[in-house]
Amino acid sequence: MTRLLVLDCETGGLNPETDALLTVGLVDWSDGAVLRQSEILVDAEGLECHPRALEVNGIDLTAHHAYSVPRAYAAKQIQDFCRPMGRAWITGHNAQFDIGFIRRLFTPEALRATFSHRVVDTLQILAFLEHAGLIPPGIAKLDQAMTYFGISMPEGKRHTALADALVTAELYSRLLGTVQKVAV
Repeated sequence: MTRLLVLDCETGGLNPETDALLTVGLVDWSDGAVLRQSEILVDAEGLECHPRALEVNGIDLTAHHAYSVPRAYAAKQIQDFCRPMGRAWITGHNAQFDIGFIRRLFTPEALRATFSHRVVDTLQILAFLEHAGLIPPGIAKLDQAMTYFGISMPEGKRHTALADALVTAELYSRLLGTVQKVAV
């Protein structure tokens, strides 16, 4: 049984050193099935939130802060979610972006105890399949991949952490199917 933590973050900008992590979407994926899911709203705690980033992800900071949790508690919630998975393999679309923000929530010891050093990145898998001639060029962005693979998302949910994590989980399943067709 393969089990992965599909993760997506919505942030207040692009720099994990200065910009806020605002929302984390978590999906426990196993052999094509979503076992559990969670979304955590994280308090910005004084870190930067750029207007352009908030425009993209649609986060209203006033409403967000009414329901967000402190960063330390968000880290505990992520650890609790990951516990049944052992040291979770992070899976994401452009996963290193999300990992940069997640890394700031944890001490190095807690990071090693919660997550494996192994990462699965659907962006890299798409590039590989394109280079192998198994998919056409130009579908590396998540929106493009969703269109190509016929993956839908509820209206207005794009750039929300949980919806993007669920789509990434579905994309990973479709990518596996693409490779399995060739292997037969």
